[in-house]
Amino acid sequence: MQYLLLGLLGMFFLGKKHQENSGSESFNVPVERKKSFLETITFIPSPNFAKKDNRKIDKIIIHITQGSFASAIGWFKMKSSSVSAHFLVSQAGEVVQMVKIKDVAWHAKPWNTRSIGIEHEGFYNYHGKTTNFTKEQYKASADLVRELALKYNIPLDRKHIIGHREVPGVTKTCPGYNWDWDYYMNLLNKRNVAWQNQKIKV
Repeated sequence: MQYLLLGLLGMFFLGKKHQENSGSESFNVPVERKKSFLETITFIPSPNFAKKDNRKIDKIIIHITQGSFASAIGWFKMKSSSVSAHFLVSQAGEVVQMVKIKDVAWHAKPWNTRSIGIEHEGFYNYHGKTTNFTKEQYKASADLVRELALKYNIPLDRKHIIGHREVPGVTKTCPGYNWDWDYYMNLLNKRNVAWQNQKIKV
């Protein structure tokens, strides 16, 4: 009788152990990782860049293309243009990458080596033509910059997120006085801000 009881108890615990293992295996389903914003961006290589190992990035520089999205891509793909940027943002909110972040894009001397350059489709007082930036463009740019800032430990403030014209020695108005810094910085820092159609300022 004693041996029978021991045998029954052994079978009980073995069965329970099997149930526990079976249950854990049924829930051990791999979860697909959500892609980051950067991982969804199309890469169109520009030949215009320089290699620099372990460069220290502490600035993100905002530009305006003074041309269409397609023409800017074409211009940056031409070696003879000798210019490039890491990213381009269209007025529809499409983003493409043209230079790897680890490499130096040619967009803002003398701060090329320490910065990431982002061009935005549009015109500012270009042969009399000026266009406004769009809500979709600001949002896509802010999503991009927010992720870059987190990845490279860049503060989301106006000392580190700057316009091209704020680079020492630059005489251009880029990205133009139409760029709404207050709205943009609110987006970057996820502060609630109402969108208003902008007035063209030249």
